[in-house]
Amino acid sequence: MGKSANKIKRISKNNMVFVEIKSIKGQQLDLVQAEAISKGKIEGLLPMSVKEGHGSFTLTYNITGMKTLKEYLQDTVMNKELFGFLLQNIFDIVSIINANYFQFSGLLLSLGRVKVEPSSKRLYFIYVPIQAYDNETTLKEFLLKLLDEASFVEGEDLSYVQEYIRILNTGVNFSVFDLEQYINSLTNRGSVAQKTKKCPNCGHLVSADANFCTNCCYSYISKGVTGQTGGTALYNPFDEKDVYEPPVDDELDWGNDEPDQDIIDTDTQPPTDIDNSADFQDGKEYGLTEETGTTVLGHDDIDDDDIATTVLNQVKVIVKTGYLTRLSNSQKSKIDVPQYHIGRNRANNFIVSDNTAVGRQHAVIIKQEDRFFINDLNSTNKTYVNAKEIPPRQNIEIFDNTKITLANEDFIFNIVVTEE
Repeated sequence: MGKSANKIKRISKNNMVFVEIKSIKGQQLDLVQAEAISKGKIEGLLPMSVKEGHGSFTLTYNITGMKTLKEYLQDTVMNKELFGFLLQNIFDIVSIINANYFQFSGLLLSLGRVKVEPSSKRLYFIYVPIQAYDNETTLKEFLLKLLDEASFVEGEDLSYVQEYIRILNTGVNFSVFDLEQYINSLTNRGSVAQKTKKCPNCGHLVSADANFCTNCCYSYISKGVTGQTGGTALYNPFDEKDVYEPPVDDELDWGNDEPDQDIIDTDTQPPTDIDNSADFQDGKEYGLTEETGTTVLGHDDIDDDDIATTVLNQVKVIVKTGYLTRLSNSQKSKIDVPQYHIGRNRANNFIVSDNTAVGRQHAVIIKQEDRFFINDLNSTNKTYVNAKEIPPRQNIEIFDNTKITLANEDFIFNIVVTEE
């Protein structure tokens, strides 16, 4: 069954938020996958609960307190390290689901459906453990869509973004091995072993010690049988009864056959199919309409270099500019240098010549990429951030509308964001 058949909704109850997926007639739950997900055994997948009744079942995922990946990308200015961390997180989860013999087609893939835990910045995917479920989205499409919302630091060399596009647009299916090495180069985790082997199913290179191919989602663990291609024979662990024993009914939290009062039943509600909440920022309800791919897809007559240039030209660059305003006289100054000094001395960028309580070289505001810090230069009368004394010679990050006090002189620090 394709994803267009299932109704998937975002619901709220008692200050908590859930995603709910209802089965349709004829669909079967994969008991092994459901048991593993419900117990949180698969890292990177949101745990779920299962409710069965009246010939159907409902899957419920708790997303309370989480952002969508689309919201995260809109709120975050990417640099090389952050971009690498994001890609590594995605790659790790894809590798984990393949190592556990889960099908890639079971992941809900759109920027509005993947979740981000705000404190750790870790990604969580919703996996649908329905037999033969198909998300109808390729990993390549999903990875390219990241650039639709991503913004990058002003002035940074974006050649690493162009290399990312080049890897994804090499052939019909990109090389997962090449992407893995690329991610390692961004995150400084070191490259994987140079020894490689070909996947006997799709022919892509993978590391020599890999037990699965993330490109085609097949495992090729040796079972002592030689395949026709001369490599290790493919096998599906679900074909062998001794690999997994399906749990008996009482091992899953099925509940009873009575309607669940805590979850909205779409069969009894008015036909309001469109949800405009954060989870539906793509402009469609889950599973009702097929999403269009990024503009770089589906154009075989376009040269790969043209594709890379087109996408790179669409990358947004966010510029953050700092301003400092002295409250006693409303004097405002733009912070237009990497190190912006404040004090009585005329060598400073912001001169406070009429207040002897302020030191000659009292403090410095430092801009590092898209972030700002203030450093007290061991002043006699101290520096305060939002009325709290800061230690000398330490970088303290400051944000938009921060109050800064040098001795007894008050300032307001602001950040103006523009897009280029």
